[in-house]
Amino acid sequence: MSTHTNIHFCDGDIVRSNIYCQHDGYPKTVLADFADFFGTIKAELNDTRFWHSEQLAAKFVVWLAEKSAMKPDFSGDEVVDTPADSRFDFTDIGICIDDHDDIAFVYEVDCSSHDESGYPKVRWRYAFSHAWNEGLLDKE
Repeated sequence: MSTHTNIHFCDGDIVRSNIYCQHDGYPKTVLADFADFFGTIKAELNDTRFWHSEQLAAKFVVWLAEKSAMKPDFSGDEVVDTPADSRFDFTDIGICIDDHDDIAFVYEVDCSSHDESGYPKVRWRYAFSHAWNEGLLDKE
């Protein structure tokens, strides 16, 4: 079972891009994904464009799609995901205008505000809450 999320790439309070994800959307996983993604961008590019919300969102979709491209293998007793034959073989990422009704969490990547590493600040909230959080919950 997956935990669906929407990820907003923002400039301050203005949402520039909205990505819908149908995978493990708990903060423990998503915040680790962002740390990995930001580190990958920093390692691979001279011009990270961490300040450009639309371009960073596009890079995130490419990065997440390559990570998510899997196909089910029904040959054994259990269904196992194996790497897909094509990088386009993903069904758990979408670009949307509004948040989906089935999400559990909303994440916000603020490209106008950066942490001590120079990465955009990320915060999250439960989908039906207005209280934003930074970092992990104590129970994670």
